[in-house]
Amino acid sequence: MAQFTEFPLLPTGDPKSVNRILLNFIRQTPKEGEPFKDFRKRAKRVGLWERERLGALLRFLHVAQDDPIRPSRFMLTVANSEDDEAANKHLIERLWVINPLLLVETLRRLKERVHSTNELLKYIDSFAYPGARLTGPSFRAWVHLAQGAGLFHLVGIRLGLTELGEAHLKRAEDFDLEEFLEEDEDEPLPQPLNPPPAPEPTLVAPPQLAPAPAPTLVAPPQPALVPAPAPP
Repeated sequence: MAQFTEFPLLPTGDPKSVNRILLNFIRQTPKEGEPFKDFRKRAKRVGLWERERLGALLRFLHVAQDDPIRPSRFMLTVANSEDDEAANKHLIERLWVINPLLLVETLRRLKERVHSTNELLKYIDSFAYPGARLTGPSFRAWVHLAQGAGLFHLVGIRLGLTELGEAHLKRAEDFDLEEFLEEDEDEPLPQPLNPPPAPEPTLVAPPQLAPAPAPTLVAPPQPALVPAPAPP
Protein backbone atom coordinates (compact mmCIF):
# COMPACT_ATOMS: atom_id res chain seq x y z
CA MET A 1 0.00 0.00 0.00
CA ALA A 2 1.08 3.53 -0.68
CA GLN A 3 0.21 7.14 0.03
CA PHE A 4 -0.48 8.90 -3.25
CA THR A 5 -0.38 12.64 -2.69
CA GLU A 6 -1.04 13.72 -6.29
CA PHE A 7 -4.23 12.98 -8.18
CA PRO A 8 -5.12 13.58 -11.83
CA LEU A 9 -6.75 16.68 -13.18
CA LEU A 10 -10.51 16.26 -13.46
CA PRO A 11 -12.93 18.38 -15.48
CA THR A 12 -15.29 20.62 -13.55
CA GLY A 13 -18.90 19.62 -13.10
CA ASP A 14 -21.13 17.26 -11.20
CA PRO A 15 -18.99 14.47 -9.66
CA LYS A 16 -21.26 11.75 -11.08
CA SER A 17 -20.88 13.17 -14.59
CA VAL A 18 -17.13 13.60 -14.16
CA ASN A 19 -16.91 10.05 -12.86
CA ARG A 20 -18.69 8.78 -15.97
CA ILE A 21 -16.23 10.72 -18.16
CA LEU A 22 -13.31 9.00 -16.43
CA LEU A 23 -14.88 5.54 -16.70
CA ASN A 24 -15.65 6.02 -20.39
CA PHE A 25 -12.13 7.28 -21.03
CA ILE A 26 -10.78 4.08 -19.46
CA ARG A 27 -13.23 1.90 -21.42
CA GLN A 28 -12.26 3.50 -24.73
CA THR A 29 -8.58 2.68 -24.31
CA PRO A 30 -7.79 -0.09 -26.82
CA LYS A 31 -6.85 -3.36 -25.14
CA GLU A 32 -3.81 -3.65 -27.38
CA GLY A 33 -2.73 -0.10 -26.50
CA GLU A 34 -2.65 3.12 -28.46
CA PRO A 35 -0.02 5.66 -29.56
CA PHE A 36 0.79 8.21 -26.89
CA LYS A 37 -0.39 11.08 -29.11
CA ASP A 38 -3.85 9.43 -29.40
CA PHE A 39 -3.99 8.94 -25.62
CA ARG A 40 -3.12 12.61 -25.13
CA LYS A 41 -5.67 13.73 -27.72
CA ARG A 42 -8.47 11.77 -26.02
CA ALA A 43 -7.47 13.07 -22.59
CA LYS A 44 -7.49 16.68 -23.84
CA ARG A 45 -10.87 16.23 -25.46
CA VAL A 46 -12.57 15.21 -22.19
CA GLY A 47 -10.63 17.55 -19.87
CA LEU A 48 -8.30 15.01 -18.24
CA TRP A 49 -5.08 16.43 -19.63
CA GLU A 50 -2.62 18.75 -17.96
CA ARG A 51 1.04 18.41 -18.83
CA GLU A 52 2.20 19.13 -15.28
CA ARG A 53 -0.12 16.42 -13.88
CA LEU A 54 0.45 13.78 -16.53
CA GLY A 55 2.47 11.70 -14.06
CA ALA A 56 -0.43 11.75 -11.58
CA LEU A 57 -2.88 10.55 -14.25
CA LEU A 58 -0.60 7.72 -15.37
CA ARG A 59 0.14 6.65 -11.79
CA PHE A 60 -3.55 6.64 -10.92
CA LEU A 61 -4.28 4.48 -13.97
CA HIS A 62 -1.14 2.47 -13.14
CA VAL A 63 0.32 2.64 -16.63
CA ALA A 64 3.85 3.41 -17.75
CA GLN A 65 4.68 6.53 -19.74
CA ASP A 66 5.34 4.62 -22.91
CA ASP A 67 4.57 4.71 -26.60
CA PRO A 68 2.20 3.03 -27.15
CA ILE A 69 0.23 3.40 -23.90
CA ARG A 70 -0.95 -0.03 -22.77
CA PRO A 71 -3.92 -0.37 -20.38
CA SER A 72 -3.17 -1.67 -16.90
CA ARG A 73 -4.96 -4.52 -15.13
CA PHE A 74 -7.01 -1.91 -13.26
CA MET A 75 -8.12 -0.30 -16.53
CA LEU A 76 -9.00 -3.66 -18.09
CA THR A 77 -11.02 -4.61 -15.00
CA VAL A 78 -13.00 -1.36 -15.22
CA ALA A 79 -13.50 -1.80 -18.97
CA ASN A 80 -14.82 -5.33 -18.50
CA SER A 81 -17.30 -4.33 -15.78
CA GLU A 82 -20.97 -4.90 -16.54
CA ASP A 83 -22.10 -1.38 -15.63
CA ASP A 84 -21.06 1.82 -13.86
CA GLU A 85 -21.93 0.41 -10.43
CA ALA A 86 -19.56 -2.51 -10.88
CA ALA A 87 -16.89 -0.22 -12.36
CA ASN A 88 -17.18 2.11 -9.36
CA LYS A 89 -16.45 -0.77 -7.00
CA HIS A 90 -13.11 -1.22 -8.75
CA LEU A 91 -12.53 2.54 -8.64
CA ILE A 92 -13.14 2.58 -4.87
CA GLU A 93 -10.77 -0.36 -4.46
CA ARG A 94 -8.18 1.64 -6.38
CA LEU A 95 -8.63 4.50 -3.89
CA TRP A 96 -8.01 2.04 -1.06
CA VAL A 97 -4.83 0.79 -2.70
CA ILE A 98 -3.21 4.12 -3.52
CA ASN A 99 -3.91 5.88 -0.22
CA PRO A 100 -5.88 3.87 2.34
CA LEU A 101 -5.01 6.25 5.17
CA LEU A 102 -6.64 9.20 3.44
CA LEU A 103 -9.82 7.23 2.84
CA VAL A 104 -9.90 5.86 6.40
CA GLU A 105 -9.44 9.25 8.04
CA THR A 106 -12.06 10.89 5.81
CA LEU A 107 -14.63 8.15 6.43
CA ARG A 108 -14.07 8.37 10.17
CA ARG A 109 -14.33 12.16 10.09
CA LEU A 110 -17.59 12.14 8.14
CA LYS A 111 -19.01 9.51 10.47
CA GLU A 112 -18.96 12.14 13.24
CA ARG A 113 -20.71 14.87 11.26
CA VAL A 114 -20.94 16.44 7.82
CA HIS A 115 -18.05 18.61 6.64
CA SER A 116 -17.39 20.90 3.73
CA THR A 117 -14.47 20.10 1.44
CA ASN A 118 -12.52 23.02 2.91
CA GLU A 119 -13.15 21.78 6.46
CA LEU A 120 -11.90 18.34 5.49
CA LEU A 121 -8.85 19.90 3.85
CA LYS A 122 -8.03 21.82 7.04
CA TYR A 123 -8.20 18.59 9.01
CA ILE A 124 -6.06 16.67 6.49
CA ASP A 125 -3.54 19.52 6.58
CA SER A 126 -3.40 19.57 10.39
CA PHE A 127 -1.19 17.79 12.92
CA ALA A 128 -4.12 15.43 13.68
CA TYR A 129 -3.68 13.70 10.32
CA PRO A 130 -0.73 11.27 10.47
CA GLY A 131 -0.32 10.80 6.72
CA ALA A 132 1.59 12.62 4.03
CA ARG A 133 0.36 16.12 3.22
CA LEU A 134 -1.70 16.88 0.10
CA THR A 135 -2.10 20.12 -1.80
CA GLY A 136 -5.54 21.71 -2.03
CA PRO A 137 -6.09 20.94 -5.76
CA SER A 138 -4.97 17.34 -5.31
CA PHE A 139 -7.24 16.78 -2.29
CA ARG A 140 -10.23 18.29 -4.10
CA ALA A 141 -9.58 15.99 -7.06
CA TRP A 142 -9.54 13.03 -4.65
CA VAL A 143 -12.83 14.13 -3.04
CA HIS A 144 -14.31 14.42 -6.54
CA LEU A 145 -13.24 10.86 -7.33
CA ALA A 146 -14.63 9.44 -4.08
CA GLN A 147 -17.86 11.40 -4.36
CA GLY A 148 -18.35 10.40 -7.99
CA ALA A 149 -17.77 6.74 -7.07
CA GLY A 150 -20.58 6.97 -4.53
CA LEU A 151 -18.86 7.18 -1.12
CA PHE A 152 -19.97 10.75 -0.29
CA HIS A 153 -22.93 12.92 -1.21
CA LEU A 154 -23.99 16.48 -0.57
CA VAL A 155 -26.01 17.26 2.54
CA GLY A 156 -26.90 20.87 1.91
CA ILE A 157 -23.53 22.37 1.03
CA ARG A 158 -21.49 19.83 3.02
CA LEU A 159 -20.39 16.27 2.46
CA GLY A 160 -21.86 13.27 4.24
CA LEU A 161 -21.55 9.52 3.95
CA THR A 162 -23.76 7.57 1.58
CA GLU A 163 -24.98 4.06 2.36
CA LEU A 164 -22.01 2.79 0.36
CA GLY A 165 -19.67 4.98 2.41
CA GLU A 166 -21.16 3.67 5.65
CA ALA A 167 -20.67 0.13 4.34
CA HIS A 168 -16.94 0.85 4.09
CA LEU A 169 -16.76 2.12 7.68
CA LYS A 170 -16.19 -1.39 9.03
CA ARG A 171 -13.10 -1.71 6.85
CA ALA A 172 -11.94 1.73 8.01
CA GLU A 173 -12.45 0.88 11.68
CA ASP A 174 -10.45 -2.35 11.29
CA PHE A 175 -7.58 -0.49 9.64
CA ASP A 176 -4.30 -0.89 11.54
CA LEU A 177 -2.69 2.53 11.44
CA GLU A 178 0.62 1.62 13.11
CA GLU A 179 1.15 -1.40 10.91
CA PHE A 180 0.44 0.66 7.81
CA LEU A 181 2.88 3.42 8.75
CA GLU A 182 5.58 0.82 9.43
CA GLU A 183 5.11 -0.92 6.10
CA ASP A 184 4.09 2.04 3.94
CA GLU A 185 5.99 2.13 0.65
CA ASP A 186 5.37 3.50 -2.81
CA GLU A 187 3.51 1.37 -5.30
CA PRO A 188 5.98 0.01 -7.89
CA LEU A 189 5.67 1.88 -11.14
CA PRO A 190 5.14 -0.21 -14.29
CA GLN A 191 8.17 -0.28 -16.52
CA PRO A 192 7.86 0.91 -20.13
CA LEU A 193 8.27 -1.80 -22.75
CA ASN A 194 9.80 0.68 -25.17
CA PRO A 195 12.17 2.79 -23.09
CA PRO A 196 13.80 5.69 -24.92
CA PRO A 197 17.20 4.79 -26.37
CA ALA A 198 20.15 5.59 -24.19
CA PRO A 199 22.17 8.54 -25.46
CA GLU A 200 25.30 7.59 -27.35
CA PRO A 201 28.48 8.17 -25.42
CA THR A 202 30.28 11.34 -26.38
CA LEU A 203 33.88 10.81 -27.33
CA VAL A 204 36.13 13.38 -25.76
CA ALA A 205 39.50 13.95 -27.38
CA PRO A 206 42.42 13.64 -24.99
CA PRO A 207 43.92 16.97 -24.02
CA GLN A 208 46.79 18.11 -26.20
CA LEU A 209 50.04 18.25 -24.32
CA ALA A 210 52.02 21.43 -24.82
CA PRO A 211 55.48 20.80 -26.31
CA ALA A 212 58.26 20.72 -23.78
CA PRO A 213 60.35 23.89 -23.79
CA ALA A 214 63.74 23.63 -25.45
CA PRO A 215 66.57 23.20 -22.97
CA THR A 216 68.49 26.38 -22.14
CA LEU A 217 72.24 26.01 -22.66
CA VAL A 218 74.17 27.51 -19.82
CA ALA A 219 77.88 28.16 -20.32
CA PRO A 220 80.14 26.54 -17.73
CA PRO A 221 81.56 28.98 -15.23
CA GLN A 222 84.95 30.45 -16.16
CA PRO A 223 87.75 29.92 -13.62
CA ALA A 224 88.66 33.06 -11.74
CA LEU A 225 91.93 34.74 -12.93
CA VAL A 226 94.59 34.83 -10.21
CA PRO A 227 97.31 37.54 -10.76
CA ALA A 228 100.86 36.23 -11.03
CA PRO A 229 103.10 37.07 -8.08
CA ALA A 230 105.31 40.12 -8.53
CA PRO A 231 109.07 39.37 -9.11
CA PRO A 232 111.25 39.79 -6.07
